[in-house]
Amino acid sequence: MAEEAIAACQEALGIFRDKKMDDLAAGSEKNLAEAQALLAELH
Repeated sequence: MAEEAIAACQEALGIFRDKKMDDLAAGSEKNLAEAQALLAELH
């Protein structure tokens, strides 16, 4: 499930950056970091 969250965050982050949606990109960066940390804890 964490891997799916990471993939979704990465996809969303790319879209937000492309569309210059800086506030949403910042939130997605935070979510991505949290999902990556969770995945690291699980392994």
